[in-house]
Amino acid sequence: MSAPRKPTDKRRWIWLKERRSGRPLKLRRRPVIFAPLPTILTLANGLCGLSSAAIATGTILNLPRNEAVFYAGLLIFCGMFFDMLDGQAARWLKQSSNFGEQMDSLCDVITFGVAPVFILLTYSHLLPVRLTFGIGAIYISCVLLRLARFNAEKSHSDTHEFFSGLPSPAAAGIVASFAVALPGVEQLTDESMNEWVRSASSRLVDAAMVALPLLTFVGALLMVSRFRYSHVVNRWIRRKYRYHDLTRIILVVVAGVTIHELMLPLLFCSFAFEPPLAGIWNGLTRPFRKDPPETGDPNEEGTGDVGNLRYDAAE
Repeated sequence: MSAPRKPTDKRRWIWLKERRSGRPLKLRRRPVIFAPLPTILTLANGLCGLSSAAIATGTILNLPRNEAVFYAGLLIFCGMFFDMLDGQAARWLKQSSNFGEQMDSLCDVITFGVAPVFILLTYSHLLPVRLTFGIGAIYISCVLLRLARFNAEKSHSDTHEFFSGLPSPAAAGIVASFAVALPGVEQLTDESMNEWVRSASSRLVDAAMVALPLLTFVGALLMVSRFRYSHVVNRWIRRKYRYHDLTRIILVVVAGVTIHELMLPLLFCSFAFEPPLAGIWNGLTRPFRKDPPETGDPNEEGTGDVGNLRYDAAE
């Protein structure tokens, strides 16, 4: 006697079982599987964001405004560190899961979406609260849209060498870098400094309190844009530098020694605004540029000779 065939349609099979038994069929749910170490690191990221928001609002520590935003900004950087570690740990242990990806996005909303808004409200007290709150609302809305689009467009074959739009940690880094740099700049307003240093530092602090909401607003729009951002490791570590890039490296080193108080804001602003500014510049200058003549093999893609110089179109 042959065995009965299994139903091909699972929903029809469930309907038949319920009709015969007269009661709803209880189905077993698949257990949620997660990796312990990456999950703990992801939760640490979310707790850093919660602590940052609590310190910025003076909920858990009664600190002066400058110290509150300073420690709140440091906790956002700690959240970035844990956000980097959880992905690396999941790849090293080969324990990536959909549960971890979803929880990582939820913790990113706290650390890189909610916490920077509270820092912004505490930092920029020179502007009307209504205006600052409106910018914060736009910012966190763009963070949610950015993370939702990233999860919807992400594929398992994606190498994450480039990102479509400004990553949310980089946008939060703009706010956190200003918060961390504020106490160092305000120390230059001490009476022991020269008069011109005190005057310039005081004006710089006031200008930063006004400029930070505007930079946050632009960063929010860049998150939902389609500008191409390369991964930090690929951009600054694995990248092959040209000879004229040596001048930039020297300028960065000299600036780090002389104006180290402003290095973090300058680095994060350069990362965030360089791709759109480069795209606008290329669009404006494209009609005036001439394509170099190709003397090499036209079937060879990406290389050519111009006189005694050889260029690579892929660079």
